[in-house]
Amino acid sequence: MELNHEVCEFIGAFIGDGYLSISKVNQKTQIGIIGQQPHDEEYLTNHLYSIIERNFPFTKPHIYYRKDENTVRIHVYNKVLGEFLCSLGFKPGLKSRTVKIPERIIGNEDFLNATVRGIFDSDGCIFWDKRQDIRDLIHE
Repeated sequence: MELNHEVCEFIGAFIGDGYLSISKVNQKTQIGIIGQQPHDEEYLTNHLYSIIERNFPFTKPHIYYRKDENTVRIHVYNKVLGEFLCSLGFKPGLKSRTVKIPERIIGNEDFLNATVRGIFDSDGCIFWDKRQDIRDLIHE
């Protein structure tokens, strides 16, 4: 599979809030991205879902809601997509302390920007800190 801006945004969202698992029983590969309702619902159910359909037409993404967790999820069961993610260096299982942006993406500024967008859309935030600037406190 080839990289493009949309695939890189998907990879960024996967880095931020995604998972990859392979069942030990039946070797079924599951890829998913989880978001909070209602904040991430539009992004996941429309934007990211469309990216998956356009770029991975061999998959059948599904949207699931977990009311008890207040989450919305995209699930894809597809070995080919799982193998693609593994080829980029992602491994099944917990990734929070091991995940890295793939080298193939880092070498291309446009792809890197799209990946960072996906990371930020899934896991980023901006807030304005109205407390006194720490530099002001040091000089007092």
